[in-house]
Amino acid sequence: MSSRSRVLHAVEERMVKVRAVPDVERDGSINLDRWLAMMAESNPDFDQVRLRQACELIERVDQESLRTTGPWAASLSSFRTGLEMADILSELRIDEDGLVAAIVYRAVRENQITIDYVHNQYGTEVADLVSGVLRMAEIGEVRTETTRVLGIRLDQLEQARRMLITLVDDVRVALIKLAERTCRIRAVSPDTRVRQLKLAREVFDIYVPLAHRLGVG
Repeated sequence: MSSRSRVLHAVEERMVKVRAVPDVERDGSINLDRWLAMMAESNPDFDQVRLRQACELIERVDQESLRTTGPWAASLSSFRTGLEMADILSELRIDEDGLVAAIVYRAVRENQITIDYVHNQYGTEVADLVSGVLRMAEIGEVRTETTRVLGIRLDQLEQARRMLITLVDDVRVALIKLAERTCRIRAVSPDTRVRQLKLAREVFDIYVPLAHRLGVG
């Protein structure tokens, strides 16, 4: 199986599953200890204390944010999204810095923490990964404002891919963005089928080929 096929297969398996936040208790809270134990089993060489610290930070800032936005925003939780992204990326065998970047990314994008804070707490590499994903998000937003994702011409797709490649020099950035868009697809209400298809096409037409071109093996 080719490298592109392996990525497509792994992502497709994750995308077709019903959205499920990892290790949710009956009261709606997440069992972080159980989730971290699962991560430790899958990634025994990773610094589990570092992963826990990242999770607890995002859980704390997310709870502070939810107190002002209200319970209706729980489905947009940076904490839950971060764990779900990390689940996907763990299956794609991303490294420890990639997992930490995935956990904190949404909180940075939602202005719950700053990129400088990420740099100080988790180092240059994690901060650079988060910054790279943020730059990809900016390009994606410009592209979707000026073109139609469904029915987009091949030359437009190629142009978008090339624009992103010029910004991405680390395949982990593309994989984190891929995981984020996958989570976004799952978060879309099932009754908005057109929106789901639009996001799915964006993932498979732009981000999966991009990951392949950057050398996913």
